[in-house]
Amino acid sequence: MEIKIKLQNGEIAEKACAFARNMNGVGSAEYDGEEIMIILSPNGSENVVKSAVEGYIEAMGCRNNEIKPKNTHSRLKFVLRIVITVLLAAAGAVTAHFGAETTSLFLYIAAYIIIIWDVFLSVAESIKGKHSPKIAEVMICIITLAMFVMGWYLPAVIVAIIQYVIRNS
Repeated sequence: MEIKIKLQNGEIAEKACAFARNMNGVGSAEYDGEEIMIILSPNGSENVVKSAVEGYIEAMGCRNNEIKPKNTHSRLKFVLRIVITVLLAAAGAVTAHFGAETTSLFLYIAAYIIIIWDVFLSVAESIKGKHSPKIAEVMICIITLAMFVMGWYLPAVIVAIIQYVIRNS
């Protein structure tokens, strides 16, 4: 079984190959200038190796097959999403305290959608592309939706914020 991962950055690709070669279940890993080719040994798990190598590449600062450094614009967007979500959730808590349940529900839903939308898109794209979605993302979606159904709006938004921070930091 072989795994191919397209990557434009040769330096990161060579490091990813070295990382892959040290994994159990990998027979060889080479970079040809366009993609990394990993040959699995008989006991190698395609999902485990591919996830680990892609995670390593992302940790090295590479996403979507090219370098995307965490620049000021993306950091600003990251912080703004958190701030807007926290403000909406706080407004929802205040309106719930004063008895405006419908208004608070809409504020919580808006906060939730702002912070977790990309996770839902990621899961949907994985399923659409016939790939296995990341278990952590699926579980966050299920857990936070279940919290909403049970009426735990603020905790659901807080869990979504924590997930967003972990996923994007």
